[in-house]
Parts: sequence; structure tokens; C-alpha cells
Amino acid sequence: MNIENVAAMSERYLMNTYKRLPVSFTGGSGYELAGSDGKTYIDFLAGIAVNNLGYSNKKIVEAIKAASEKPIHVSNLYLIKPQAELAKRYIEHSCLDKAFFGNSGAEANEAAIKLARKYSADNYQYNRYRIITLEGSFHGRTMATITATGQKRFHNYFNPFLDGFIYAQPNDFEKTVESIDKSVAAVMVELVQGEGGIRVLSKDYIKRLYQYCNENDIIFAVDEIQTGMGRTGKLFSYQHYDIEPDIITVAKAAGGGLPIGVMLAKSKYAESFTPGTHASTFGGSPFVCSVASAFFDELISGGYIENAKIMGDYIIDRLNNLKGRFPGKVLDVRGLGLLIGIELSGDLALQFYRFAFENGLLVGVAGNNVVRFEPPLMIDRKAADFAIMLFERFLSGKD
Repeated sequence: MNIENVAAMSERYLMNTYKRLPVSFTGGSGYELAGSDGKTYIDFLAGIAVNNLGYSNKKIVEAIKAASEKPIHVSNLYLIKPQAELAKRYIEHSCLDKAFFGNSGAEANEAAIKLARKYSADNYQYNRYRIITLEGSFHGRTMATITATGQKRFHNYFNPFLDGFIYAQPNDFEKTVESIDKSVAAVMVELVQGEGGIRVLSKDYIKRLYQYCNENDIIFAVDEIQTGMGRTGKLFSYQHYDIEPDIITVAKAAGGGLPIGVMLAKSKYAESFTPGTHASTFGGSPFVCSVASAFFDELISGGYIENAKIMGDYIIDRLNNLKGRFPGKVLDVRGLGLLIGIELSGDLALQFYRFAFENGLLVGVAGNNVVRFEPPLMIDRKAADFAIMLFERFLSGKD
């Protein structure tokens, strides 16, 4: 079936919730994808920070094959060995004590919101339920998580939104604290705001806010949906900040390409979840957890996290050089590891998104003016130099 037929079938049978580019992918290896148009594409989007180990990773493929020959799903009413084994991996490599598994980042954040409110109900008789999030944040598309999202552009059409969320100014400790009163149960932050334009929060701000929360028994939660699993050059982004959050949420890359959401919490808070207070039918299935464990082991042992730091530093340095050469077009370069944003003037980001695609490079756009580079973590200098060469050509106005 040619691409025109696929496009026509998609338009006929799918809801119009995405602007899709005219290609489908038939295969892939490492950071490259084979297009139905016969072209090879260098992937600098990784399924929006999902495919951290790229495509056709042997360990992931073997794990999928092995897990498919065993029960794919059983109820959480029974013990699930792969689930317990995956939880053990997370706990041993983080500062948290207990895990809850769902199916997506939004579900992981929903679980975090519910746990924060349940802990507060247990200890403060429903007088504390509000959650502070930050302007520019993005936490998901369910009614609770889209309300938690601190961007007005997502707050259309779906009124009324839920009560209980307060938006604070990021990187301004005094103004954030002014937003906190006795009704606040938790603070939830992205340490690098993804959909907000790849904005890295300052270490001083986060450490002061974290200390304030600790002193006032306010849960400090970190949304690691996009920043976790090696993306920033450490397993979790909080490890850059010398803090130990009370809750973190993980998803996207965590399943090796399969859907999973993880909410991790310290025991003090996790104890508030008891049988019947929260659940997920498909969360923590043996199939997904087996593959997620194989992904976790490969990520930890394969040098990918170290490469994310090295290549992230290299790409950011090259991009800053272009910023100096094209100051009227490149307004800012920012990021951490291989989560990189390039703020451009006007509609140049959207123009480059299309230009890159037409020349065999897949990138993303955050908002309307930030190009997003987040390639698989095995990316090398050859691929990085190709991406930067295309970007330089675009800025120079060369075809």
C-alpha cells in the first residue's frame, strides 16, 4: 500500500488529533529509521523521548520474544514475578522505596496526585489537598494532569477544570513560597520543562524549594516522564540536583518502547496507598515488566547514560557556536544531556521541522518556536554532525 493510500485511510478512519508527516516507517536500526519512501531518516526525536535505545536493540527484541511465550496478562490480584523484579531495579537505583505501575506518564502523575492527597487526608483531615505546579510545566492530558499543566494553551475547550492546582513562577523561590499556604499538600515539578520549551530549572531554586517542603511536610514530587531513564546524562534528572524527592514519576522510555508508567515513593508516603485506594488493570503486566527489565539492564550496563552526557555536551557546544553566528535567528540554546532545545525567532522552528524532515532528519517542536533535539542515547558524532550541518544550512538559507 503506497503512502497516499495510508494517508487517505488515516483521514477516513482516525480522529484528527495529530498533524502527521507524509511517511510511514517500515524498519529501523539504532538511530536510523527506514521510510516507506525508500529514504533513511536520522531520528532526533526518538518517539518523543521513548526510544532511548533506538530501534531493533537485540536485548529488547529477545526479551519481547521470550515474554510473548509466557502469560502476557494476569490480574494484580496475584503475585507477578516480573513486576516485583522490575520494582526492585527501580528501588535499588533510586532514593525511593516503593513502586506503583500503570500504563502511561499521565497515569503515573495521576497516581502521584492521588497519593499526595491520600497522605494529606490521612494526616491532615482533608484540609490539605492543593498541589503547586509551575508555569510552563506539562504533566499529561487527563483532566487532572492537564489541569496540573501550567500552560494556558492547553487549558481550552475542556472546562470546567479541576480544583486544587496552583501555578507558581519557576526559578523564583520567594514567589513560589508566596503561593504556598496551609492547604498545599505537594509541589510537583519537571526539572527540565519539556513541552514548556526545554527549560532547565536552576539548582539553587530547586534545592531551596526542596528544603522548604521537607521542613513543612509538603511532598516534593519530580515528574521524570521525559527526563528519566538516562535522557539527561544521569538515570534520573533529580540526581543532578543533590536532592532526594518524596515521589518521582517515570514513563516514556521506561518500557523499551512498550507503554508503562511508574510512580515511585518513599515509604512514609507509599503507606497511604492500601488495597482499594488505587489500581490499574493492565499496570505492571508480566509481559511489559519483563521487557522493561531488559531495557533497564541494557540502559544501565551499555554505556548509554554516559554517552548521553558526552554527546549532549558536544551538540550543545556546536549549537552555541551557531547561536553566535546567527544571533537574530537563534535566540537561545538550552538543555541537559540529550534533551536539548533551540529557541528560534518567528516561525523558524516550524520551518526547520519541515526542512529537516525533507532532508532525512526527524526533530520535534516545543510550543511554536523551540526545536527539540532528543535522539536515541547511542547517537554518535556522525549523526550529530549531520543534524548540525542541516541546521547550519537552514540558517544560512541554503537549499
